[in-house]
Order: sequence, then C-alpha cells, then structure tokens
Amino acid sequence: SKSSSPLKKIVYAFLILVLGLVIFFFWGSASNLDPQEYSSVYSLKYEDLEFEEDSFRLMTYNMGYLSGMTNNLAVDRKKELFDNNMLGLNKLIESLSIDVLCLQEIDFHSKRSFFVDQLDELAESGEFPHASRVINWDKKYVPFPYWPPTQQFGEVLSGQAIVSNYPIQDNERFLLSPADNPFYYNAFYLDRLAQLNLLSIGGRDVIVINVQLEAWDARARERQADQLIAVYKKYQDDYPVLIVGDFNSTPPSSQNPYMEELTIEKLLEIEGLEMAIDLSTYLANESDYFTFNSIDPYIKIDYIFYNSSKIRVSNARVVKEAKDISDHLPLIADIVFMD
Repeated sequence: SKSSSPLKKIVYAFLILVLGLVIFFFWGSASNLDPQEYSSVYSLKYEDLEFEEDSFRLMTYNMGYLSGMTNNLAVDRKKELFDNNMLGLNKLIESLSIDVLCLQEIDFHSKRSFFVDQLDELAESGEFPHASRVINWDKKYVPFPYWPPTQQFGEVLSGQAIVSNYPIQDNERFLLSPADNPFYYNAFYLDRLAQLNLLSIGGRDVIVINVQLEAWDARARERQADQLIAVYKKYQDDYPVLIVGDFNSTPPSSQNPYMEELTIEKLLEIEGLEMAIDLSTYLANESDYFTFNSIDPYIKIDYIFYNSSKIRVSNARVVKEAKDISDHLPLIADIVFMD
C-alpha cells in the first residue's frame, strides 16, 4: 500500500546504515601487517663503538608519538610540531649520552603523526647501531577522538621500541591481559605489551623489559603486574634484569594516587626487585619525581625497576629538561654491574 512505502524506505535506510557500520567495524579494526611482523630487530649501518663496560646509561620515555601536550586531544596538529619535537628529542639524547633508550607510544606509520617512521628517524639521527620494535596498535582506522571525525587518528601503526649502542640478541613480544572493555571497544584498542630484549653489554647478557600498562582499568593493571612478575622470575637469578616504562600507576602511599590499586606494591613485594628512585626517596619529596604531565607534573607513573643482586643504580632522576616533547617526562639512570 502507499501508506507502507515511507516505512519501507525507513527500514531500507536503517538496514543500509547497519550494513555500513558492520563493514566499517571489520575494515577499521583489521590490521595492516601480518602478526609475525609485530616483533622486529634491526642492525643499522653504524659501526659498534667502544663503550664503558662496567656501566651504561638507560632512559625510558613515553614519547607520546611526539605530540606534546596535544596527545589524545581533538586538535589540528601541524607536521611542524612533530618535526620540532623530533629535533628536541635528538638534542636531548645527545646531551645525555644515552646508551639504551626504551620508548613507549612511538609511531611507525600513522596518520596522526604524518606517516613518519619515528623509530627509523630517531635511530638514524642518533646513530644508534641497534634497534628493536614491537607493535601494539595496528588498525586501518581508529575512530578516536570521537568527535569531530576530522581529528580522529585514522590509520595507526604504533608500539614500543628500544634503540641501543649495544647488540640486541633477542626481542620478544609478551601480550598482557586486556582491559575489561566491551568487544567493540577492544576491537579498535591497542594491545598492552611487555617487550623483552636480550642485550650484550661488555660481554654480559642483560634483560631489558620495556612496558606500557593499561591506562584506565586498575584491575587490568594488577593482572598485568602479575604477568610481569612471572616473566621477571624466569630471569632474575641468571641475568641483570630491568623492567622499565609507563606503568600508569602511582607508588604506594602517594599523596595523590591515580587510582586505588596494588600494581606497584605487587612489584615491590618481590625480594630483590628495587625502584631506581626508591620509595623512601620518592615519598620524602614527591614533586621532584613526578613524570606526568610534562607541563604541570602531578603524579609519578613511569619507572625503572631492577634486580639488586646483579646491578645497582646511580644518578637516577626525572629528565625535566625534556619539557613538552611528550605529555610524559623521561627517567634516566646509570646502571652499574655488581661483578
């Protein structure tokens, strides 16, 4: 009947809309790479140099894909912002004489950072002879920030990386427990990872575990801490081990806790596992050790942990001179072998 014709048009339009959303869901959440490519080690063109064999300098940095304080904001970014921040990061690394650099939120081919391979650019400009990466975010389209669509991330290929003056013998990608999100959210969300590298430093094998834990779900972070501890215990007796990165958790007894949780406490309960900036030092003057945000720091969520039976740490500090290259501030420490 004529009266049913408008209703049919509405039903057809609705079905077309649903079909379009289904197609977008499967297309946008699909990956670009084969998962076998999610863990890679590179030996670059630079010659290995002679370095101090009794110690090395390590920095961990959530570089926020060089977006500064605009990270996760629905703002129009210019390529000049990323170019200037890369230049600033290169100068910072050179001034600090970094031997091992552990990075989180580094883009390898993402619309949000103008499809620049930030690892390749950083390794080349810093003349690091060795690098490794793991992929934690590989999507054809990420619809975030939610509005306006013109500011959404679009295609994302991002993850964690280590650049090193020392040979990288192995690079393993450990998938951590996911957050308790709806399936359609996790379909576009990043994986949370531990990147484990075996480095050869002065004839010694050293394990470096580079992490970025869940940001919004405290219970998921606690589960991830348990997984990290299990990995750490496999190596603690035989190797110097460092666990570094963005833990998205504040230390126990912080005056301004991010969330009520046991993530860092679980790690500190492990005998022999220490924080580079120990808890008593931190609690004596918390503001000196805040790592987020970089303009007006108010919490510590980035860490360097190590097994004190094999190595010790000296001169650990927050690198405040990094300013707003990222929304985080990096941590640096001199690692000294015990034998």
